[in-house]
Amino acid sequence: MRQQIFEILIKPFYKSNQLNYKNQLSFSTQIKQMEDIQLRQYSIKSQSSQAQAKSITKSGFTVITDMQKKDGGNETGPSPVELLLSALVGCQNIVSRMIAKNLGFNINEISFDIVAERDHRGICSQPMIEDAPVSSGLFRIYGTAIVDTDGTQEQLTQVNEIVKKRSPVARMIVDSGCKIEIEWKKQE
Repeated sequence: MRQQIFEILIKPFYKSNQLNYKNQLSFSTQIKQMEDIQLRQYSIKSQSSQAQAKSITKSGFTVITDMQKKDGGNETGPSPVELLLSALVGCQNIVSRMIAKNLGFNINEISFDIVAERDHRGICSQPMIEDAPVSSGLFRIYGTAIVDTDGTQEQLTQVNEIVKKRSPVARMIVDSGCKIEIEWKKQE
């Protein structure tokens, strides 16, 4: 396993000396971290027809994404962006509970209400063979998380900052340049 990790993850970066994306750690420290990796893999198999994609997860779940009829879809499932938002709140839900437990309090329930924003020109500007004038990616996700907890508002604020770094989905979104501005509030 260690040799596989080296071949897949370390060797390609060895020449560039850029294992850490911000290059903040020494190269030897970065290699040590890669040797200690606890790799998790996620996989799906998917088929698509028109705007719909039907995916089967490795764990056996079926996920369908589609678009609204006005965008060429059949409305048989959420849009890919809606699914990303669901993945974000699902991941933040799980990771925030782990963080709260580690900090000595419990989270009973979280009610998320979030919105994502992007500039539609990033997808639709013409001609398609030229670069779009703006990114097609999300630039902001904002909203609220109302939390039923025995913790304090200060602890929830701390959880919110930690979860942006620890949640794999949130981290990927933040690293893409998208701002996550979800205000965590203790339920009254």
